[in-house]
Amino acid sequence: MSIKEVHEHIDQNREKDLNTLIELVRIPSIASRGIGVEEACSYIVDMLEGLGVKTEVFPTKGAPVIFGHIETEIPGAKTVMFYGHYDVQPPEPLDKWLSDPFEPDIRDGRIYGRGVGDNKGQFLAHILALRSYLATGTPLPVNIKFFLEGEEENGSANILDFIIPHKDLLGCDLVYNADGGQEPDGRPSMHFGTRGTVKCTFEVKTAEKDNHSGHNGNNIPNAAWKMVRFLSTMMDDDGNCAIEGFYDDVLPPTDYEMGLIEALDFDPEGVQRVTGAVKPLTMSKEQFHMNRMFRPTFNLNGLGSGYTGSGYRTIVPGSAIAKMDFRLVKDQDPEDIIRKIKAHIAKYDPDVQLTVSSYLWPSRTNPEIPECQAVMRAVEKVYGIKPVIMPTTGATNPEYVFTKIAGLPSMCVPYCNADESQHAPNENFVLENFYKGIHCTAEVLSEIGKG
Repeated sequence: MSIKEVHEHIDQNREKDLNTLIELVRIPSIASRGIGVEEACSYIVDMLEGLGVKTEVFPTKGAPVIFGHIETEIPGAKTVMFYGHYDVQPPEPLDKWLSDPFEPDIRDGRIYGRGVGDNKGQFLAHILALRSYLATGTPLPVNIKFFLEGEEENGSANILDFIIPHKDLLGCDLVYNADGGQEPDGRPSMHFGTRGTVKCTFEVKTAEKDNHSGHNGNNIPNAAWKMVRFLSTMMDDDGNCAIEGFYDDVLPPTDYEMGLIEALDFDPEGVQRVTGAVKPLTMSKEQFHMNRMFRPTFNLNGLGSGYTGSGYRTIVPGSAIAKMDFRLVKDQDPEDIIRKIKAHIAKYDPDVQLTVSSYLWPSRTNPEIPECQAVMRAVEKVYGIKPVIMPTTGATNPEYVFTKIAGLPSMCVPYCNADESQHAPNENFVLENFYKGIHCTAEVLSEIGKG
C-alpha cells in the first residue's frame, strides 16, 4: 500500500468523517465554565484507543491533558507530535446564531457549530489521517504522538503542570498544529512562530471621589492629567516605546526570513478596507511585515477617567485607568519586560499602580529545518499552490511551552477557511477545507517520513 491508497480511503470516508465531527462538536466542552470537558476527553480517548494509539489522560488543576503515541515499524523513523485543544469558547450571544451552536448544521457547503473550526475539526483531521494509514495497511512513515489540551480557550492556564514534568515524554522532531484560518483568498499558509504578551493595567488615584472643578480645580490633582502625563513618558517622538531596555533582546529576522517577507503580498488599500483605518497606510511592505511579525508592540487597549457622556459634568477626576498589552518577539522575556515596566513607573510616577493580569513567552522556529521544508512540500502537493509562509504571526498562543520549555520545533498550518468566525456566532468550517485538511496531514506524514 502507498500514500495513494491513503488518499483514496480519505475520499471514500467523507460521510463517516463528517458524522464523527458532528458527534464531537455536539459535546459542549466549555472549559471556562467546567462544562462538557470530561465528556469530550472521553470521546477522544475512545477514538484514539480504537485506532490502537496508546493513550493516557493526565489530570491538571483544570481540564485533563490527553497524550497518545503510536510507533511505526520503520527503524530510525522521525516523530511528529500533533497539538490541538478540545475546549471551545462560550457560544453567546445565542440570538446571533442561525442554528443551535451545539447541534451542528450543514448549509451552503459548510458545517456550523461552536468549536467546529477552533479547534475540533482541525485536530480531528490528524486523527482521521492516521486512521486512513492504518485502515489501508500503509506503513506509518513516522512515529506519531498526540498532545490535546482542554484549556486553550482559557489561556492554557495549567498546561505547564503537564509540560514541565513530562518533557522527556514529548520528544519529537516536530510539533505540528492546525489552527486558525487560511488566507482570505483561499491560499494555504504556514506559521513558524507566535508573539508573546504581557497584559497589564495602570491605575492612578488622586482622591476618593470626583470633585467640583470650580471649587477644587487648582487644589486637588487631576487623575486624568496625571495618567496622560505618565503614558506620554512611555513613547518617544517617533512612536517607539521609551521604556528603558524594551528593545534590548529583540532578535532580528534571518536573511532567509527576510526573503520570506519579500515574497509576501502587501495591499495597503485592502488593509485599510479590512481594518477601517481612517488614513491610508504609507509604510513600505517591509515595514508593514516587520511591524506585524518581528517588532514588539506596546498597545493602549483602553483609557478611562472622569465623565464622557452627553453634556458636561464639571469635575476633577479622582481616578484614572489604562489597559495595555505588550506583544513580544523572540528573544524577549515577559518577566524581564514586567521588571522594566516597574522600573519605568518608579522613575516617572511611583503613584501609578501596576497590575499584570497574564503573560506568555514568544516562540519562533527555524523554517529552514528539514521537517519544516518537508511540510512546505506536502502543503504544495495537496493544495496545488505554494503556501504563504509567515515566519511568525502577530498573535499569541501557548506554543512557547514546546519551543522554550521543551526545546522542540513547532509550526502551524491552518486548515480552516479565513471566515470561520472563530470565537463568534455562526462559527463554521467549509467542508472541502475539512476534507482537504485530512489529506494534508496524510501528505505531511509521508513527506517528513522521507527524511
